[in-house]
Amino acid sequence: MGGMGGAGGMGGMGGAGGMGGAGGMGGMMIDPCIDDLGEDNDDLDNATPLFEGTIPGLQVCSGDDDWGAIAVCVGGTLTVDLSFAHADGNLDLELFTADGMLATSATTLTDDEQAVFQSPADGLVYVRVFGVDGAENAYALALDIEGCDPVACVDDAFEDNESLETATELAPGRYDDLALCDGDIYHVAVCDGGTIIVDVLFERAGGDIDLVVGNNNIETFVVEAREDQDNQHAEYTNDIGADARIDLFIEGQNDAYAMEIVVEGCPVDGDVRLAGGEADNEGRVEIFFDGQWGTVCDDLWSLGDIPQHGQANADVVCRQLGFAGAEAWDIAVLEGEDPIWLDDVACVGDEARLADCPALPRGEENCGHGEDVVIRCTPAPVDGDVRLVDGETHYDGRVEIFFDGQWGTVCDDGWSPGGEPANGEANAHVVCRQLGYPGALAWDIGTPAGADPIWLDDVMCVGDEESLAACPARPLGENDCNHGEDVGVRCLREDQCLVDEDCGDGQACVRNTCEPVGCPEDTLEPNDTRDAAVPLALGAHPDLARCIDDDWYVIDVCAGGTLTLDALFTHSDGDIDIDLRTADGARIGLSESTNDDEQIVWTNEGDVAEQVYLLVYFGDNSYALNVALEGCTEVQCAFDFEGAAAPLETGGDAPWFIEGGAASSGDIGDNQVSAMALPVSTPLGGVVSFNYRVSSEDCCDGLRFAVDGQLELSDNVDNDFTPFQLELSPGDHLLEWFYVKDISLSEGEDRAQVDDIVVTGAAVCGAEVPAPVTVEVAISGFSMDPPSVTIRPGDTVRWTNGDGAPHTATSGTNRVPDGVFDSGVLQNGQSYAFTFDQPGRYEYFCNVHGAMNGYEVIVEDPAGAP
Repeated sequence: MGGMGGAGGMGGMGGAGGMGGAGGMGGMMIDPCIDDLGEDNDDLDNATPLFEGTIPGLQVCSGDDDWGAIAVCVGGTLTVDLSFAHADGNLDLELFTADGMLATSATTLTDDEQAVFQSPADGLVYVRVFGVDGAENAYALALDIEGCDPVACVDDAFEDNESLETATELAPGRYDDLALCDGDIYHVAVCDGGTIIVDVLFERAGGDIDLVVGNNNIETFVVEAREDQDNQHAEYTNDIGADARIDLFIEGQNDAYAMEIVVEGCPVDGDVRLAGGEADNEGRVEIFFDGQWGTVCDDLWSLGDIPQHGQANADVVCRQLGFAGAEAWDIAVLEGEDPIWLDDVACVGDEARLADCPALPRGEENCGHGEDVVIRCTPAPVDGDVRLVDGETHYDGRVEIFFDGQWGTVCDDGWSPGGEPANGEANAHVVCRQLGYPGALAWDIGTPAGADPIWLDDVMCVGDEESLAACPARPLGENDCNHGEDVGVRCLREDQCLVDEDCGDGQACVRNTCEPVGCPEDTLEPNDTRDAAVPLALGAHPDLARCIDDDWYVIDVCAGGTLTLDALFTHSDGDIDIDLRTADGARIGLSESTNDDEQIVWTNEGDVAEQVYLLVYFGDNSYALNVALEGCTEVQCAFDFEGAAAPLETGGDAPWFIEGGAASSGDIGDNQVSAMALPVSTPLGGVVSFNYRVSSEDCCDGLRFAVDGQLELSDNVDNDFTPFQLELSPGDHLLEWFYVKDISLSEGEDRAQVDDIVVTGAAVCGAEVPAPVTVEVAISGFSMDPPSVTIRPGDTVRWTNGDGAPHTATSGTNRVPDGVFDSGVLQNGQSYAFTFDQPGRYEYFCNVHGAMNGYEVIVEDPAGAP
């Protein structure tokens, strides 16, 4: 009798006549006998609840009685009609009182039985239907009660919702403690293309319930669920091309039901998307909350922001969307519409969703849509790309590689420490570096099995390959593995290390993390003594630290300049004091307060620039230095060469001299140089300028000008006086002019001239040019002595054949454009010489009977030692 329900639940069917008489029951015979949905109701204790009305489709099987229970008030009269086809099996009817005593029965041989009972008290009356002598048959019951008021149905908290106008708005979820007294209607929002799944949960014995799903944008029902059973289920996909309110019509009567609503294929709170871009991997970042898409402000995403979380934020968004990561962010202006949901987003980078990242409270912002952030995710994979999947974080997981439009796995053969050969470490480092991590922390780790194909097997990386696809392995797709052998790796995070060298000064790699070792030193170490003092330029110097030993700095102060030094630190973390001294050790400033900063102000009252030394001492602490210099009197070196002699010291194979009011290079021969030099000091920086002219062979000979050994001008084209100007950085510099000749032709005057040399910001001018030297090299047999040599521009290397065998000396260089010079065959006692015009690294070869022996000549700065 489990299918029994009240008249309202039967959709208007009532009375025994609704069964069409006994003859109408003939078609309901079931063979073999199948119990009805009321089972198990074989005794009084398991009686099925009954309600007024007609209940068709019931069944008695052999030896299996059907029991039902109906509530009757005191004095109320219950009439029960049992309808069946007697020819198919005789059924009888009995009624029992609440205490189980037989009240009345109906045992005729007709197609129906009727029993009437007036209840002496409020309570249940039990109905028993059974087959006589084991008979089986289908039947229907009709129950009627007179003399009792109907039991009122108590509505739930969602009333009044029996019309479309008063329908209750529901979100997906489960709703309990509902009651159906007069029909219930609900609205659920479903996006375009989304699917709504509805389950109405009830016991039909308490009243039948039907479910109809409709769309209020159309006039017809979409899905109906009207089965004669407990519970109803319906699914509908919104296909009208727009978001819609879906109507749920709950029909029938039952004072207890529940409902579960699921919506699939629609955004949920925290979903993200890229909007307005030209491709699916780029666009404005939008996030979904409270049924509405909104934008994200670019604060903390830009490169200039401090702190700057752009890379981490963008990576989180792209991974949430299924991309490997982000390649650009805050790249354009694609203005969205309100709301602006997020501002000051500060992801770490390993969050699963943007909504998981720290940010201002949702909707709280100080932005306009001109600040909506736009990103570009890493595009679709290409052959050879790798990824890590099914890991606990984004830097560990199963290794997969992309080929032929499909991701596949990599077999662990050769990756295990005990494997032969054991290439696991090299393989894993290649994978992790390809993914942008410093290296691998572990490999052949357990990960869930992947799916076909298995692309690689027997991978044997050396470790310096740029990609896993570049490593030796079996042919693509050839393997003897299964997915239980899919290899996984764990990469180092960006902030982790493998060895101490991966960490900064004063730190060591401890369990793959850079940890301070004692007090961490700064990057200017070692500057623990006056002799090791580090030059300190003007401006701010943050992130310094004093650890156990003192810190020394040297500062250039121009004539008339006032130097202001500020040391900034937190005194409670360790006191720091500063001491300022002259080059000869005299103290000219001292600051030893107990504040969070120390300051020294000193003025150079001399006529020339002076170097002073700053000592930072006392406690261990981090600190910053600010260096300011004001009031300098500009000093200028100027040479117009109008005097009787050149004011600069010159050298080389021939000195420079004055001719026509300009400095002129000396007369030199093949492979010779005429040099002129000027050391200057520009504490605040300066400019060097001069005019020059050249008259020489237009391919090879010419004028060279260098600053601190760096070639800045090379000209061998005949010209009139031409101006040249170059900025000089703060500090000491060596300015050098060379006129050089090779061993080929001579044309024109074969000289260069320089005039009107001016150096601004210089405190010291004038110097002596080191005298040139000649380095002798003996050629004997298949060897040369010495095998290598270090010289300076202006110096000469001379090869001499000393063993009687014919030799050919050939020189080539990777620094000068003068080509290759060949001495020709050198007989016994003959020499070949070459003079250098600029710093560089040269290679020389000696050919003896077809055998080439070579060595290199390193050319140093002219101010260096030979």
